[in-house]
Amino acid sequence: MRYSSIFFICLFTACGTAPEKSGCGKVKTGEFQMAGNEIAPDQKWTIVRNDSIQTEINHNSGQINTLSVKWLNDCEYELRYLHSQPEDTSSSVVERRKRVVHVKITGVEENFYEFTIVPTEKDDIALSSRMRILKKN
Repeated sequence: MRYSSIFFICLFTACGTAPEKSGCGKVKTGEFQMAGNEIAPDQKWTIVRNDSIQTEINHNSGQINTLSVKWLNDCEYELRYLHSQPEDTSSSVVERRKRVVHVKITGVEENFYEFTIVPTEKDDIALSSRMRILKKN
């Protein structure tokens, strides 16, 4: 009987503190770095994200973009452009910034996470990349 009680206490404790399966919650906030992708292989960005705002700093151009973050679930969120410095007013950039960017986190490791930008418009392309985790909040 004594061993049964200990077993149930351990089982209850383990269930109550079970880690999340996906690990996506670990990257909802923090500081991340991305170096190059399929579209811009020579670019380097630092991303700082809290629960509702994401700031992207392009180290090559000095461009700083601020976006709102809307979490759809633990592993998916939407980004909406708010503003950038310096402001780029070319028509293609202005049109692109009107779109919602849907991001799906596809894997989380100790020092990296992987994500895919899911097309939301018929002429959008899917983009998969990796982001290095610099600091978890």
